[in-house]
Amino acid sequence: MTDKHTQGKVRDFQLTIEDGGRLAECLNSFDDSDSWPGGFTQGNPFTAQRVLDDWKKRKDIRVLVAYTEDKIVGHCNVCEASLDTEAAYVGLLGVNPNYQGQGFGKALLIKAAETAAKEGKRRIDLHTWGGNLKALPLYQRTGYNWVPGTRVLMESHIPGIIGNSMFSDFFERYNWYDSFKREIHQEVDDVVEDDLGVFKYRFEGENGDLLDVTVDREAKGICGFRLTLDGQTSSVKVRPTTHTGYLGYGKVPVELVIENGQDEDLSYSLEVTPEKDLDFQLSGNTSGIIPVGESANATGLYSISTDTLPIDRETNADEKVSTYAEWSIKLGGNSMSLYSGLIPSEAVTVTSGPLFPCLTPLGKKEIGLGIRNNTANEIKGEIVLTPPENVIVSPQRIQFKLKPKEAIEESVSISIEDDIGTLLSQDFTLDLDYKGSLVRVSSKQFNIPVLGMKGAVVYKSLDNRIILETENIRAVMNLRPTHGFIGFEYKPLNRYVGGGEVMGVEIGYPFPAEGGEWSRLTPEVELENCDDYADVRLVGDFQERTGLRQTLTYRLHSGSNLVESISKLENVGGSKIENLGLRNIGWFGGVFDQGFVPIRGAIYNLDSIDWGGYRQLPKPAKEYHETWIAMHRHQEKFLLGYIWDAEHAQDTRLMRGWNVSRVEYRLPDLGPGESITKTSLRMYIGDGDWRKVRALYRKLNGIAEPITEIIDLRSDLEVEITPKTSEQLRKLPTPIIVDRSKVNEHELRLRVIHETPIEAEIRLKLPDGLQVDGKNELQLRVNEVGIDKPFSYPLKITASNDDSWFHKNGEIEIRFKSRIFRMPLTAVVFDSSLKVDRTITEVESVHLHSLNTGGYSIAACPEHSGSLVRFGEEGAQSVLYDTFPIVGPFVWWDRVYSGLSPMLVGWQVWDWETALRKETWDITDEQIGAWVGFRTNARLQYSPGLKGVEASLRYLILPGTPLLSVKISLSNASKQWKRPLLGFRGIPMPGGDLCSKVYTEKEGQRVAYEPHAQGADIFTGRSNWGAYESPSDGTVLGIIAAYKWDDILYVETLSEKAQIFGVRERRALRRDESTSITSYLVITQDVDTVELLKDLPEVIE
Repeated sequence: MTDKHTQGKVRDFQLTIEDGGRLAECLNSFDDSDSWPGGFTQGNPFTAQRVLDDWKKRKDIRVLVAYTEDKIVGHCNVCEASLDTEAAYVGLLGVNPNYQGQGFGKALLIKAAETAAKEGKRRIDLHTWGGNLKALPLYQRTGYNWVPGTRVLMESHIPGIIGNSMFSDFFERYNWYDSFKREIHQEVDDVVEDDLGVFKYRFEGENGDLLDVTVDREAKGICGFRLTLDGQTSSVKVRPTTHTGYLGYGKVPVELVIENGQDEDLSYSLEVTPEKDLDFQLSGNTSGIIPVGESANATGLYSISTDTLPIDRETNADEKVSTYAEWSIKLGGNSMSLYSGLIPSEAVTVTSGPLFPCLTPLGKKEIGLGIRNNTANEIKGEIVLTPPENVIVSPQRIQFKLKPKEAIEESVSISIEDDIGTLLSQDFTLDLDYKGSLVRVSSKQFNIPVLGMKGAVVYKSLDNRIILETENIRAVMNLRPTHGFIGFEYKPLNRYVGGGEVMGVEIGYPFPAEGGEWSRLTPEVELENCDDYADVRLVGDFQERTGLRQTLTYRLHSGSNLVESISKLENVGGSKIENLGLRNIGWFGGVFDQGFVPIRGAIYNLDSIDWGGYRQLPKPAKEYHETWIAMHRHQEKFLLGYIWDAEHAQDTRLMRGWNVSRVEYRLPDLGPGESITKTSLRMYIGDGDWRKVRALYRKLNGIAEPITEIIDLRSDLEVEITPKTSEQLRKLPTPIIVDRSKVNEHELRLRVIHETPIEAEIRLKLPDGLQVDGKNELQLRVNEVGIDKPFSYPLKITASNDDSWFHKNGEIEIRFKSRIFRMPLTAVVFDSSLKVDRTITEVESVHLHSLNTGGYSIAACPEHSGSLVRFGEEGAQSVLYDTFPIVGPFVWWDRVYSGLSPMLVGWQVWDWETALRKETWDITDEQIGAWVGFRTNARLQYSPGLKGVEASLRYLILPGTPLLSVKISLSNASKQWKRPLLGFRGIPMPGGDLCSKVYTEKEGQRVAYEPHAQGADIFTGRSNWGAYESPSDGTVLGIIAAYKWDDILYVETLSEKAQIFGVRERRALRRDESTSITSYLVITQDVDTVELLKDLPEVIE
């Protein structure tokens, strides 16, 4: 081997901060769309420290970098392959786009192949995508073949060729890359020779020197060669007549041919070593002398035992067969190994329909047995089913005769007559006619779960899989490799999510960059069924970590929809095991558009299309105050959650979407005889929202579930435009609240969830009539913004002197590398200089406190339970029902106050209204910032279940606007827990109409409802806004609940002559605890304005 193509271009990566910085710059260049579709960094650039932290935990054979001068321009790590100890794998391969086409990629791949050869590997693999037009030709020129049936696995057998001593003289004379010849094409390498799938390699030297190598695609090794050097030729090939071998049915002839094209006789010897799943009978000589110009051959028969697991190449295209033989050959003074194998196949495949049938206790079911002839010949046979006692199966014997490739289905009736537990296990045998005699090719258990309202069971299915199943969940695991799940089905929604290695585990430190030793082991498999759960236990001993044994248990619980991965690590050796780590792996094929994760005391919603969390969320486990993540599909509420153990947790890789959330644990050292058991991950599958996952987390950790809980969900991106002095946290910038009478000292604030700060560009276009620093638009560049580096920028905002109070047509646009955020901007413009007139009027022994400002008025009455009596334009009719001071019946109620009245309901109290009317309320003037109005207060003495509770109602209007803030507050001054329902209700009458058209939002879409004689209850969902549009003059009354945690706003039609709306929620109050709900009323001439105001803040300033 020579450094001709790699010298001065490739070196080893060094774990230093300097090399980390150089590599980070290179990796960030991969965001070029031609290099990495969708972007490599996902907007979260690598740093030197991040590279060091990640790379030092990885176990690679070698990490190569391409370089020029002091700059790293490419990366290629060579690591162990999954499942196969005789293969290496190219992990992350890439070259800076500015340096492509200069031979760096070629140099990396050449050095990778030579590295694998030095490690004694037979091949090296990599994955790519079919549309990678620039790279596929390069891969082919460096020896890679596109494996048929994959998208896209590439295999290179160059390591096994250049590392073979039989060819050492050739490659000492010729550089392997220069001499390698092949046709370049953008398609699958489906080469078939003598009806066998092979890969072909040709190396051409000078003066007729030539090396042709043939690779058996199934055994994944060299099966033949022809070598000519200095006019001397020798060739060897081993070929079965077919690559298909049937389990327990027939034999496949195989022949070895050695040709001597040299000038002297050639001695040879051979030894054949079949793998455990292959039986072999050899005929002919195993040694001898081959005269010049002649050949020698040996023949044999391959056969496959019935207990071998079959491989279906249509669904499993890349696995190396275990049914192969190694032919060790000596030619003269040289030796080598050839490999030849069969695809273990079933002559007749029997499947059930449905694929995984399930019965109920004492139930009866028709099941289809699908029978398919996979051979090219007519075939006869019979199936016999032998059920246990108390189970009736009909028919028990099925005889069949099938043409080549023919498939049929036979119905079988199964009836359970008595309690047989959670699993029906019946004997299944399949016999086929072979040369006039029946041959047994399959003998197994046909297992069918028996599940009622509850139950958990584990079993092997008819198609050779391990199934964990409950009344709600079916989890599927391959028998080979037994490394995590391949799919889950949530039966109530009929939803199946496929994946790979789901909840698999890896052992560190360091952790494998690709295939870990556990993935290559064949562990002992134990299945156990218990009352409330079922277990799959896998037990295996590590060779790389001498003395380490793992017992990995997958447990599925009945009732809780919970799957657990439990690792018990034992030191069964004589020396201390140090630096021990554990992490889970796997991927899902499901798409989830909502994600929720607890970080630093808050719960964040990952709902953007672009940011799923993997590249954004903090990695240290200590950042997560609760150890769970949940995600669901918005429309159908299909829910997936993960819960991990806080103890020993070091790092996390969490995301909403395809990658299984990964948690890394650093475990204590284990002395001889010591062990540790770690539940590395729990997975919840069900329906609903994220609160189910959080409730399960609390239950598992002994945390009491609060009776009521108020949480303001945070967002992965939060931007606000708010007064500079404000300490309130807002997540959206709209609407901006601006005082027309002065310059407003505001601030633009931006927060993102990214652990590593990112860059952004902001374009701010203010709504019509507003200016910032004398301009309508502003552009900003943000160099760094992240979870620890919020961005802020001062704004001086002024408003025009027109009479409008609501301004639209603004926009904020924020551009990140991986996301574009754009939102319309609106503004509420008030005038703090306006006069405020307050009056008190006594009418029939009750007092009406009125306030007029900016053309709008409000009025409240303490004797009417502190109600807001009126709201409307000054001198005009109230937009609320108004019979003040008369308190009379309305529809269902005997006494109803005018306007907006409080709802204060004790726990399990029916008639709360009678007592509430007895309570004594006082009233005071109130002002917060520019907001002016009233506060009414009462200490409840008569209300059942609420005695001793202090209640407060606050009504504030913003001068110069028709915007009214309504807040109801309760403080528990009693000595007991209270569980009140609090809120308010009102009767809308915009334009004086008894009934109006109703608008609200459901599932993100505006909906309209036209009232009729029949009643209708409409809840607004968590958007929590509604609007009533007058049919007579178009006046719109909008209601907005600032609280978005639950759907607490309802708009109801009682009849064709009556409507009502309200905001209400049941809460729990400990002693001295307080709670409140803030809402808004607005009068306008269009529904759009109400919708645009739906994100008004909970706190006014």
